[in-house]
Amino acid sequence: YMVKASMGHLIDLPKSRIAIDVNNNFQPEYITVRGRAKLLKELQKDAKNSSGVLLASDNDREGEAIATGAAAKAKKSDLSMAVSISIIFTILMMVFEPIIIKACGMNQLMGGSLIGGTVDSTGAVVVAGTALGEEAQKAAVLVKSIQNILIGFIAFFVALFFATKVDKNPNEKVGAKEIWYRFPKFIIGFFVASLVASFIIQPLFNTPDYNAVGSINKVLDQYKNWAFVLAFTSIGLDTNFKEIARQMHGGKVLWLYIIGQMFNIGLTLFAVWFLLSGVVFPIPVLD
Repeated sequence: YMVKASMGHLIDLPKSRIAIDVNNNFQPEYITVRGRAKLLKELQKDAKNSSGVLLASDNDREGEAIATGAAAKAKKSDLSMAVSISIIFTILMMVFEPIIIKACGMNQLMGGSLIGGTVDSTGAVVVAGTALGEEAQKAAVLVKSIQNILIGFIAFFVALFFATKVDKNPNEKVGAKEIWYRFPKFIIGFFVASLVASFIIQPLFNTPDYNAVGSINKVLDQYKNWAFVLAFTSIGLDTNFKEIARQMHGGKVLWLYIIGQMFNIGLTLFAVWFLLSGVVFPIPVLD
């Protein structure tokens, strides 16, 4: 086996124009990210000389986008298989993990934390946590939010390390523009929303009888739920199980995902027991 890293995004939509062909089934037009052409050519050359290519992405949409960009010359059907497997397992875990947790007698705090650490999609985490109960939903969302923040920071520092140390071009200097491009922008949105809620909305509008942030969240929840339904409907329409089965190559890709997911579940389950069972540390109380 040969292991290669893309070290972040390799292709992107151009910022100077609308690169979506609305008259051709909304076909996107991608360009190579500045400074990544050499690495992209190397990956394409290695892929061409290999009997098969396995995309090992992070279990979220960002990771899948990076893996897709790394294989820009691959067939669309090959790329959609990795995304579809992740989505299918997300749906299965969203439905069955709360049932299994209830059957095992796990309390809501531990069950919600397990869901937050193992279900890939943030929207699916909310749904699965809600199925267990209010406390489970709070724990699931809290764990998933912390995970999302840490993924953003880790991804940024890993990308920065590779850009300045591993993938450094002697003729190029990594400047602020490149760092800003690699920085995961959702972190900014998260912190801005948190600061506004903590230091503006709550002090100015909260009263003993009125929770301003809670009221805003109730309104946003209506749109969030509809967006979640539409997203999964679109995913279902675009998922071709017959095509996925044809590309399984004897089930190796599926087994790889299952083994990785089982390892993640086992590690998270141990962490949940160690931190929240009350055996080692006092059981925390969520407000």
